[in-house]
Amino acid sequence: MNFLKLFMLCMLLGMIAAMPIQAEPIPRVTNAEIAQEGGDIVLHYRLDDPVGQGAEVIFEVSTDQGKSWKIPNGISGDHGRGITAGGGKRIRWDIYRDYPRGLRQQVEFRVETRSERELIPTLTVDVTPDDARIRILNIGPKYQPGMALKPGKYHVEVSKGGYKRHRQWIELSGGNETFPVRLEKSPARKSYEPEMIRIPSGHFRMGDQFGEGDSDEKPVHEVRISGFELGKYEVTQAQWQAVMGSNPSKFTGCQNCPVELVSWDDIQVYLRKLNQITGRRYRLPTESEWEYACRSGGKQEKYCGGSNLSSLAWYESNDKTHPVGQKEPNGLGLYDMSGNVWEWTQDCWNDSYSGAPQDGSAWRDGDCSRAVLRGRSWSPRPTYVRSADRSRAPRDTRFTNYGFRLARDL
Repeated sequence: MNFLKLFMLCMLLGMIAAMPIQAEPIPRVTNAEIAQEGGDIVLHYRLDDPVGQGAEVIFEVSTDQGKSWKIPNGISGDHGRGITAGGGKRIRWDIYRDYPRGLRQQVEFRVETRSERELIPTLTVDVTPDDARIRILNIGPKYQPGMALKPGKYHVEVSKGGYKRHRQWIELSGGNETFPVRLEKSPARKSYEPEMIRIPSGHFRMGDQFGEGDSDEKPVHEVRISGFELGKYEVTQAQWQAVMGSNPSKFTGCQNCPVELVSWDDIQVYLRKLNQITGRRYRLPTESEWEYACRSGGKQEKYCGGSNLSSLAWYESNDKTHPVGQKEPNGLGLYDMSGNVWEWTQDCWNDSYSGAPQDGSAWRDGDCSRAVLRGRSWSPRPTYVRSADRSRAPRDTRFTNYGFRLARDL
C-alpha cells in the first residue's frame, strides 16, 4: 500500500503547492504534479505496477489538517479500481462542485494505491438526482462514495425533497460494488398541502433538564413516541387562504409568513376542510410529540436544534413574523420550532407534568377550556424560547403571535 500526500493552500482557488511523501512498495504513484486548469485542480501522475495486476487509486482530501478524509464528489479521470500501469494518468477535481463558494482553507490531498488483490468490499451508490441524500441505516459511519465496508448486508436509504424515498438492503461480498438508484418524483403537492418530515419513533425525558424552567415544566418524565410526520414549516398565510378563502393575519403582504390571529377552535375548522379536500388525516401535534420533535428526536437541547439561538429562531427585538424557513433547521430538518409564532398543540392545560401521559398521546384531562402552546414567538427574551417552555390560552383566543404546524400519523 502506498500513500502520496500533497498540500494545497487555496485562497479562492489561488496558489497551489505540492509535496510528495515517501511511498511504500508496489503499486505506487510517481511523477505526481498538481496543476490548475480553469476552475479545476488536476493531478497528473504515473502508476508503477510491476506485478501487473492492476490497482485501485483513491484520491482523498482533508480540510482539517488530516483529522478526517473524504473522496470528493467532483472528481473524474483515472481513479477507482482497474487502473493499469503507465504514464499520462490524471485525476481532475471540480472544486466548485464540493465547495460552491471556493476554498479559503488549507487543503491536504492523499492518493492511496492498492493492488487489486488487496481490495476489501467498497460501496458506491450511483444516484439520480446526484444531490440526493444517501444514508446507511444500520451502521454509524456517514456514507461516502467508495467507502470500505466489511462483507455483509447494509440498509441504504436515498432521499430528496420532491422525490419518493428509496430504501433497499444491499449485500457486499467483495470488490468495488456500485448500485444505481433512480428516485421517482413525488406527485406535486397542492399549494395548500404542507411539506412533512418523518419523525422516528423513540423515547425521551420531557421537561426542564437545565434547571431554568418553571414548575409547570416539571417533573421531568420519560415519554415514548411512536413515529409520525410533522410539518417542515409552520402553516403559512398562503396555505391557510387556499383552504379557508381568507387570511386572518395582521402581518399581511407576506404569503410565506406563518398565519397568525388563529385560535385553537379556528384550526379545528381548518383541519376539517383540509382533510376533506386532501383525503388525509392532518391534526395538531400532541405536546409531547412537539417537544420530542423540537429537540431533534428528544436530544438534550436547550433550544429547538441546539444552543445557538440566533441561528435557529426569530425572537427578541423583532416586531413581526418572518417568512418560514429562513433560519437554520433543527436536527430533524424542522424550521422555526423556536420563535416566530407560538404553536398550538392538542393538549388540555395542566400546571405540572404530574400524571401526564407517557405514550405520546394528548392529555385529555385538566383544564380543557385552555390548550397548550409551545415554541414562543418573535418577541420574547432568550430565556423564554427554551425547548421546555410552555404556555396556555383559551381555545377561542386569537393573537398576532399565535400560529401552528400540522402533524399526521404514519
